[in-house]
Amino acid sequence: MGDQLEEVKDMTDEQFREFVVKFQGFVIDRLIAGERQFLVQQQAIAENTNLTREGNASIKQIVEVFAVTQKGAHVLSVLGQWANRIARWLQPILMVVGAVWAIVHGHAPRGEE
Repeated sequence: MGDQLEEVKDMTDEQFREFVVKFQGFVIDRLIAGERQFLVQQQAIAENTNLTREGNASIKQIVEVFAVTQKGAHVLSVLGQWANRIARWLQPILMVVGAVWAIVHGHAPRGEE
């Protein structure tokens, strides 16, 4: 950095003006390039935001489907519990009825006779 400063100090007015014009051109080119890159990044961020919003809508639908499925599974579970209770009460009754029938008829039921 010190060498460059010495070079600038040793320049004539005309050389310094040329140096400033070149430096300004370089700075302006870098600013324009930075602005272009910034705009590209802003566009990418906007696209990503839109995709995220669409994804959130899809996720909400999936959560709603799972909630309905969970309610349906709960209903089936309750029905299964009631069926189990009824079967536990009916099983001994049916067993006694079947045994009495077998004793009365002398053989096990064969279905349609």
